[in-house]
Amino acid sequence: SMRRGELARVSLSQEQAALEPLLAPSRGGGGPVQAQVELISFRHQARDAAPSAASAAAAAAPPADPLAGAASLKEEGNSLFSAGRTKEACAAYARALGMAAGGGGGGGDASRALTLALRNNLAGCELKADRPADALSHADEALLLSPGAAKPLYRRAQALLALGRVG
Repeated sequence: SMRRGELARVSLSQEQAALEPLLAPSRGGGGPVQAQVELISFRHQARDAAPSAASAAAAAAPPADPLAGAASLKEEGNSLFSAGRTKEACAAYARALGMAAGGGGGGGDASRALTLALRNNLAGCELKADRPADALSHADEALLLSPGAAKPLYRRAQALLALGRVG
């Protein structure tokens, strides 16, 4: 067990790292991702408490259609974001992005559109969480998928403004 403020080193597989919103997925190598984490806060849940629908879904076996699972997580993220639960929304979008990327969709139109939407949503989340550098990264990735698209251009401009790189 850890105490608040304590640091720990963890090793994650590439697949696990892709599901973590604060870890940038490695673009090569395929080896484990090393991270140092600090326990900042925690939430106690009674052992006999029923898990939420979201946590139950996350714990379930991967869906037969990863794109459908990713789309479902995106909708969950949308609901969380609308409810002001930005951190949880970011996590849902990041998990969805990991599923969409590993979904074997072959880069088809549906996969591309979903990935574009998730990148846009992640950029919005990161802006709201006051992480403009991360927002800029997601907006740039979205622009690689759809150069000149209005929403990622807008998110990129917001991020650049927040970083003091416009004006």
